[in-house]
Amino acid sequence: MGPAEECDDAPPEALEEGELRGPMDGYPRVRDCLARPLAQRLMEGLQARGDDVIQVYPREGVSWTARQVLQRGLQLAAGMQMLGVKPGDRVTMVCGRHPEYGPLLLATLVVGAAWAPLNHTFDDGDLRLLLGIVEPRVVLAEREVADRLRPLLAELQSPSTLAVLCEGEEWAALATDAAPDTWPPLPPPPADPRGAIAVVACSSGTSGLPKACHSSHFAVFGALSIFTRDESLDGISDTMVFTSPGFWVTGIWFTLLTMVHRTRLVYEYGCDEHQFLEAIEKNRPPVIFTANNFLLSVAKVHEASKPRRDLSSLRSMLTGGAAISRQAEEFAASIMGAEVFNMYGMTELNGGIGMTKRSQSKPGSVGTLGALLRCRVVDAATGRVCGPHEEGELRFKGPMLAQGYLKNPQASAELFDATGWLRTGDLGLYDEDGFFYITGRIKDTLKYRGVHVSPVDIEGVLEEHPAVHESAVVGVPDPVEQELPRAYVVLRPGAEVAEEELCRFVQERVAPHKWLRGGVVFLKELPKTTTGKISRAAIRKQFVLQQS
Repeated sequence: MGPAEECDDAPPEALEEGELRGPMDGYPRVRDCLARPLAQRLMEGLQARGDDVIQVYPREGVSWTARQVLQRGLQLAAGMQMLGVKPGDRVTMVCGRHPEYGPLLLATLVVGAAWAPLNHTFDDGDLRLLLGIVEPRVVLAEREVADRLRPLLAELQSPSTLAVLCEGEEWAALATDAAPDTWPPLPPPPADPRGAIAVVACSSGTSGLPKACHSSHFAVFGALSIFTRDESLDGISDTMVFTSPGFWVTGIWFTLLTMVHRTRLVYEYGCDEHQFLEAIEKNRPPVIFTANNFLLSVAKVHEASKPRRDLSSLRSMLTGGAAISRQAEEFAASIMGAEVFNMYGMTELNGGIGMTKRSQSKPGSVGTLGALLRCRVVDAATGRVCGPHEEGELRFKGPMLAQGYLKNPQASAELFDATGWLRTGDLGLYDEDGFFYITGRIKDTLKYRGVHVSPVDIEGVLEEHPAVHESAVVGVPDPVEQELPRAYVVLRPGAEVAEEELCRFVQERVAPHKWLRGGVVFLKELPKTTTGKISRAAIRKQFVLQQS
């Protein structure tokens, strides 16, 4: 028996206790990755798409056809090989959005290296930490960022880094103008597709320092198998206006998707609400993808605009990054004129549950399990497997799961339970039809008089108020009641509202255990993680613990 058969991963026949599954036909095998490796699949997909425009950067005035991405990617791959990049190395781009992102991602995978983008807005401490973990062979960045990176890499004294290439002449020199028949041969597929790293994505650090989450060639193959299925997300076979940065896992996956599927991405990372609305009107996409909090802000700007932008092309609005309340979802849908489809996912999962078609969704749900995903809900305190309508921690298995964290064996071990299920730290439940609902995070849930309270529910109500831009709710310790819900609120520019009014606004709309008995605190901005998510942990540390 050869190595492919020895480590082949066939979907299990018997259901484990409390397990739900998405469609399992087409489950990828390790032998598929050996016979048709990831880079080959991407190149074949680009060849098939030909002159289709697949990636658009409107503010830079750049559009790429599939043929151009393939040609440029192979030029860059040849340049990387001439520079000394080998299979198993890592290539890092420290940038939020750049027109060369797609070709560079392709080039990295073609040479057998791993794509490891980093957030350009990290402070020096986080950049130093992650550069030391990733140990990139080549670093690409705009000049200002590159000037910051060089001394950090010098401090690390990393022997692995060959070059830091600035945008401009240094970057352009990476691409060779040699004819295709003189390009170096492509490396063979990895002997172990489940061990060879293809992608390194930085986890947000909501539960501590940022971590470098790594996924294998097999995991990427599995994720692409999900996204290209017929029952995948509604609208992804068309134009999508898209705000994810390149260092988010969605930025990586959707860019890869344009190479193998009928997706055309319009990159609008870094835009404001007015620019986003303008992009929808101009490009007329049937679908958009953005973060939950940004979508709510866009909806409020659109509601106040006179005249309003023409958003009639929209059918679906995909959101991610955090749970969204049903109230907030319904508000955005009513203002924008399209259904909100909240995708559930995480860096470590390389995918999500929210993959049902628009016509199959239920209000407030993230959908049913996507293809090839297995899930069960577990009471984190007792380990009991939960049934329908019982809240617990979501745990997953599937071919797309990440392997763990680079240079962090303890965190990698803690990511999985004793039976191999990936622990998400997210609380949720499913109904009798298999639709899932996200209720919060284990560490974010507060308890009032013994009753668990999800901050998301209260935040959703608060953000219905016209004066509120965004909010975060945390528990304030109380000797009698355990914890009191307190809201930290950022108001919209020029808006004014009293604490008493917001407390009354919430009180009229939720059950008594969710009332803002801890009050309201107004802030100019909310603390956020390096990937832009509101950090309740930072709020507790900065405002609650210091005052207690």
